[in-house]
Amino acid sequence: MKGNDELSILARRFNTMMQTITDLIMRVYKLEIANKTNQMKAMQAQINPHFLNNALQSIGTLALHHQAPRVYSLISSLAKMMRYGMNMNEAIVPLSEEVNHVKAYMELQKQRFSNKLNVTFDIDENTLGVPVPKIILQPLVENVFKHSFEPLGEVGEVLIISKWLNDHELIIIVQDDGLGVDPNRLSELQHKLDKPSSQLMPDGQDNIGLINVLLRLRLHFSENARMIVSNQPPRGFSVTLHIPYDVGGQELS
Repeated sequence: MKGNDELSILARRFNTMMQTITDLIMRVYKLEIANKTNQMKAMQAQINPHFLNNALQSIGTLALHHQAPRVYSLISSLAKMMRYGMNMNEAIVPLSEEVNHVKAYMELQKQRFSNKLNVTFDIDENTLGVPVPKIILQPLVENVFKHSFEPLGEVGEVLIISKWLNDHELIIIVQDDGLGVDPNRLSELQHKLDKPSSQLMPDGQDNIGLINVLLRLRLHFSENARMIVSNQPPRGFSVTLHIPYDVGGQELS
């Protein structure tokens, strides 16, 4: 096999082919195991959320009977979030459903931070019916509480905006007045987000939510979908989504 004659060359290529086949078999085997595991998790996810949702409704009714409307309101917000997340039949939803989902999420966060949080929705009514991938707003808002919000400081401000740009691009902005991001880290993050989808992979748990949102936008629309991150003077952080559409909100080809 170490020689240069035809039989040695043939033997080396045969071994290479066998190794490639073995690697492919292992990949298929691992993929099958992963699929079986995901199917089992999906079955569990279908059972547990329904039970929890029904339990929350019962607790909410009990709260009303005991004249605790605030408790009922919070339980209702949590139940809305669960129902929205449990519906796995729709990958694309109107932006209005995403906004309502985030409103329920923010209602719970306000209670968590003792109302030291103001949330403003500046949503263009002409954008509410636009189809978008499901669960793209919540990861952007969660990022505020992971990296920017100061629970022991002054009242925090969060602004959520949707608008049209030049009639063919939907803009969604989530902005806060928190700590912002270190400039070097911010530059590294933007450099990563500017990469093509084939090279866009999360490193560990850092920024996995933002990257997941961008990948799904590009999957449903095109590589022209962009995410811009920036610090807001004098302080704060913003994430801006640029989603390509033509006039009337139809997806670009």
